[in-house]
Amino acid sequence: MLTPTSLKIEWAGSTCAEFADAAVDESQDTVRVTIRERSTGSDNHCNAALALRSTEVSLNRPLGKRKLLGCATGVPTPTPTPTVEPTDVVCVAS
Repeated sequence: MLTPTSLKIEWAGSTCAEFADAAVDESQDTVRVTIRERSTGSDNHCNAALALRSTEVSLNRPLGKRKLLGCATGVPTPTPTPTVEPTDVVCVAS
């Protein structure tokens, strides 16, 4: 259930990837959400099909008048994390 301090994030991702994690960066004026996906297949077995996905993220305080930044094209993960490899795709709100 959505509350004043949660957001439902929806995106279209490759059918050869799965949701890895979501991160929220809040400032006084903006909220930036980063979605990371992990590759699940070889490029040779992937096609151009997209899968619709969604997740819910929590905010420290209600969005209010802060600007929610939109999602940009996926970019390579700059550094590995415990759940994301360097070759995985990251969708960063920008």
